[in-house]
Amino acid sequence: MEKLLCIKIASQGDLLLAAPAFRALRQAHPSAQVTLMVGSTCEEVARHLPFFDEIQRVNDRALMAGAFWEKAGEAWRILRWLASRKPVYSEVFIFHRDWRYGLLMRLARIPVRRGLSRRGAPCFLTHPCQPDEQDHHVEQYLAMVAAGAEGKVQSSEVGSRTLATRHPPPVPPSLAGVWSFAEGEKEAALEGAAQHGFKPMEGKWIALGFGGGRNVKTQTELKWWPLTHYRELAGQLIR
Repeated sequence: MEKLLCIKIASQGDLLLAAPAFRALRQAHPSAQVTLMVGSTCEEVARHLPFFDEIQRVNDRALMAGAFWEKAGEAWRILRWLASRKPVYSEVFIFHRDWRYGLLMRLARIPVRRGLSRRGAPCFLTHPCQPDEQDHHVEQYLAMVAAGAEGKVQSSEVGSRTLATRHPPPVPPSLAGVWSFAEGEKEAALEGAAQHGFKPMEGKWIALGFGGGRNVKTQTELKWWPLTHYRELAGQLIR
């Protein structure tokens, strides 16, 4: 059986943006065993993505924001876990630009290592992908997956773009269908919305995802918009 590994440690928002690429990968390899390696702070989001046979949690606080000995310890734990997986993964898709993930996967002797890379940075990937920096993250992740799909990615995922083209399609790939609700979860959300006067099943609604701008490694104060700004934006959208 073909065994594939996806690495997307953080953050929650980026994990959702990678979901169309996860879906494209599953469509291209329907019979493969696909594992997602994800940080513990993002595990709850990861378990709602219906494209994986297994979720492997890592300590992202130690790996990304810990002291040197904490980072080294977590990296060693990851290597030991990979060494215990028999047979070894045949291919890994790294949804990060940090060259250290490529180094870890090389040490783990995974033969095909695909990932995003920066010009001039160390590269331990067998198939580096350097997408256009002006492309949306959704498109960048899809470009990496499509490059290794040998034409098996459905055209609905990449719009009008060919596999060799890095220009964004006229219509971005849809995020619809990438979230799998747990039993009773959707009903509870609808009930909670109704208690606040909303009727989501009636009419058209626009949801604003605030996005905290904070993960285990960085804090982006630019994203910490005051609530009044969101109210004003909502008013502009519904006019």
